[in-house]
Amino acid sequence: MKYLLLFLSLNMVFPFSALCGNRNLEIVQKDIRQLKSRLATLENRSRSLSEDVEYLSARLQVLQAERVAAIKGKKKTESELLVLKENLKRVAQEMERKRDYLSRRLKTLYRKEDYLLFETVMMPDNEAELTHSVNLFLFLAEKDRLALDRLSTLHREKTDLEARLSEKTLFLERKIKELTALHRQYRTTYKKKRTLYRKIRTKKKLYGELLTQRKALLSELMSTITSKPTSMNPSRVPIGRFKGLLSLPVKGRITERFGRVRNRKFGTWLKNNGITIHVAQGTPVHAIYDGVVVYAGWYKSYGRLIILNHGDNYFSFYAHLDSFSVTINQVVTTGDIIAKSGDTASLEHDVLHFELWHKRTPLNPLKWARNGK
Repeated sequence: MKYLLLFLSLNMVFPFSALCGNRNLEIVQKDIRQLKSRLATLENRSRSLSEDVEYLSARLQVLQAERVAAIKGKKKTESELLVLKENLKRVAQEMERKRDYLSRRLKTLYRKEDYLLFETVMMPDNEAELTHSVNLFLFLAEKDRLALDRLSTLHREKTDLEARLSEKTLFLERKIKELTALHRQYRTTYKKKRTLYRKIRTKKKLYGELLTQRKALLSELMSTITSKPTSMNPSRVPIGRFKGLLSLPVKGRITERFGRVRNRKFGTWLKNNGITIHVAQGTPVHAIYDGVVVYAGWYKSYGRLIILNHGDNYFSFYAHLDSFSVTINQVVTTGDIIAKSGDTASLEHDVLHFELWHKRTPLNPLKWARNGK
């Protein structure tokens, strides 16, 4: 291969630049249309995502405010509970005192039983003392009743207040938990949307720059559309400007990719300078770009081989061919049929081996092809 490239370099006296034919013009125009369509799609997605991001941002602020308010409310309720506990201690002490008082009163009444009433009615010396004793008895009974009512009221108030505050605390805890989960969910969605929005903006910028380049290329092609190809000057638009726009020589299943590959038959690792495409024998092979045929013959393990010079030291190799449709020094344009596929010197049969070189460096053809992977 090195000797073949050296031979080609020595025999190429004039540098070849590119000639733009109608096919190249159509390629660029088609790509511009596709880029505009993608930019329009990205613009719509960008606008939609922008609205989503704004909504999520506003919603996050609302949720955060609600969560902060709920936390403050919980803290306030907890403070109220602390105050209640202090008050309950005093109430409990008061209840205990009233319990002791009522206990003593009831014990006294229980011991005296009916004698108390007899003593109250019979012991006084006169009517005034009797009235006084009865009134005193009624006063004490009313006092005891009020004490019992107060004790019952304090107990109910204590139970009701504890229940209300506990229920409020549990409600706020559930609300805080729900708001926290919802905030986390919205936050995750917001981050994803924002990241996607930034990616789309970056992609829009790249497509915009690419569209500018394609328009410049279209203008360059239009200015050279009337130029006629010659063996010394097949084109004035370098092939490098068409990276990512080229079509592969044939359509088929790629059996070997560029780079380090494993030979399935022998189990060894080899360096593949191009790609191998499985295709039926006799399939038309097309030139990937404007160029000049600088080699058409048999070459070692390549079998029947055609080499095109595309200018600027770019060469394309088409190997294992069955027959040639061009001759040396013939000028070809993008898409021209230059040969038919075969299996000459091939270990896999019925394949086309394709390589793309710049000077002495092999290039990955898939990075130069449209929709290449």
